Amino acid sequence: AFVHVPEPKAAPWAQWKVFNTGDGKIVLQADSNNFLARCNNCAPTAAYPDEAFVHVSDWHGKSYAQWTCEDAGNGKISLKADTGRRLARCNNCLPGAYPDSAFVHSNSVSDPWAQWDIVSDNSNVGRCVAPTTLAPTTLTPTPTTTTKTPAPTTTTPAPTTTTPTPTTTTPAPTTTTPAPTTTTKTPAPTTTTTTPAPTTTTQAPTTTTLTPTTATPATTQPGYDDPTDDTPSDDTPSDDTPSDDNTGY
Repeated sequence: AFVHVPEPKAAPWAQWKVFNTGDGKIVLQADSNNFLARCNNCAPTAAYPDEAFVHVSDWHGKSYAQWTCEDAGNGKISLKADTGRRLARCNNCLPGAYPDSAFVHSNSVSDPWAQWDIVSDNSNVGRCVAPTTLAPTTLTPTPTTTTKTPAPTTTTPAPTTTTPTPTTTTPAPTTTTPAPTTTTKTPAPTTTTTTPAPTTTTQAPTTTTLTPTTATPATTQPGYDDPTDDTPSDDTPSDDTPSDDNTGY
């Protein structure tokens, strides 16, 4: 980090968001969304641990990215790191170091190069103010995105609604079994007895027995002449045989 911006209003890279960690410390987030921290493998050529870098993407569990605000008593504050030293503009911090580079090397809050003005909404705050907003936790890969995994479980109980449907058709055959019992005990044979029919045919022979009594009239034989009858008709006209005469045989 460097201390090189004369007017922070027009320089978003010189502005910081301050969040409360919840344990009395604060974190400072830059416009790049990374947090200001004491160097901890911050760069390949910056191995000095007390150099200040904006390189931490998630401050959770990283004490070197958390700061303690201290009032300097003159309207300024200091930021103490986890090592007990304070963030300061370089003042003979390293041989040949740039004087406006930021290092964590001050041992006292009274060092002027370790004191800072807090400007909020274009006004100087003048003291440490505990931020009311907790530090953001959205930068960490939270498992909140996995809440959509139980969504497929809503489709599994759907097939259970169709299983009781076939049970409604099973008692249907039981309704047709008592049908044969209604036709077996019918009184139909008792109504077909035709006993008075022979009484109507027994009188037929009585009407035909009287016919032979009228057909046998004659007892005389043809050609016979009764001696007691002198009627000429007894003699057959076509026969001149003397034997036909009534006087002889």
